[in-house]
Amino acid sequence: MFKVNPVLVLVLLLAITNAIWYALYQQKQMEIRSIELKYEHLKQMFNKTILHLKELNENYTSLQLRYGRLKQAYDQLYKILEQGLKVAGLNNLTNNSSCSIVIARVGGIVEAYKMLNKSLSKFARIIWLHTSLGPQTQKLIDPDRVMSYVLSRVVGRLYDPNHPEWLDKDIEQIYVWVKDNIINSYDTYFPDIEIVYINISGELYPKEIRFTLHREYVQNPEETLERRAGDCEDQAILVTSMLQAYLQGLGKAYMVCVVSAEYDITHCASIAVVNGTIYILDTSMEYFGKDVNAYNAIMSWLAYIDYDPQYIDMIMVINDKFYQVFRSLNKFTTWLQNMLQQKG
Repeated sequence: MFKVNPVLVLVLLLAITNAIWYALYQQKQMEIRSIELKYEHLKQMFNKTILHLKELNENYTSLQLRYGRLKQAYDQLYKILEQGLKVAGLNNLTNNSSCSIVIARVGGIVEAYKMLNKSLSKFARIIWLHTSLGPQTQKLIDPDRVMSYVLSRVVGRLYDPNHPEWLDKDIEQIYVWVKDNIINSYDTYFPDIEIVYINISGELYPKEIRFTLHREYVQNPEETLERRAGDCEDQAILVTSMLQAYLQGLGKAYMVCVVSAEYDITHCASIAVVNGTIYILDTSMEYFGKDVNAYNAIMSWLAYIDYDPQYIDMIMVINDKFYQVFRSLNKFTTWLQNMLQQKG
């Protein structure tokens, strides 16, 4: 009769146990290595973010200095202009040479002031373009700026109505690329100006420049691609620009922003309407959806991002050639449904 050797059994059990523990050890080592790699990646991304913040701070400091010099020049020129206009109030004086010289000097000051006023107005328009959402945001949505990206890095082709089977994949590829390559980031403080004008002989001249800071800066697509970072409106501007570039006018794409005044919240995403289907691309909240019913599409999106429709006061719809504000969700979804039925 075969006799079991207890020592051999123990050796076999020990070997099996060691094999199991070694396998578990190897698995844990792999998990630890994976975590280390993720940590290194996050560390690199953090360092890049710090560099971007440093660059933004340097740009902001430079802008502050430029503003300070401009305001100082205006203040000095305004004092000279006031003095000149007092002297120029010589309506009853004879047209002698001294009076002519004074008037000529005042006229030169006024012309110089007008030129500076144009510069300030241009400066104010640039600031206004980046400090809030509104009709001016149309100028930031620019398909031409991202066309090369769409063709070379994101999709690799443009929309072809002869191949409708590519449409879903291509639009989702735009969503995936932006989601994976653009980091969610909060806005930094950015200067805003308010100009108080005074009417002098029918002409408006700046009397006071009020300088404030607030945490809002709306980026154009190139800035978002260069920084590889942006908040929801920055990403929506980029995605909408890419969608317009891809669709080539054979479908419609818009930036959609829902606003809650009660909670002081604004959130933006992008929509595309092609061949009776609506696509919603919300890269900052990692939502991609499509539907043939506008109401269902919008409600599914709002449910995902946890936005209660009853607190939405306004919906802004924007692209490079379109701007409209809807004061109710029903009006917006009705407008969207009509567009879906047009197959545009």
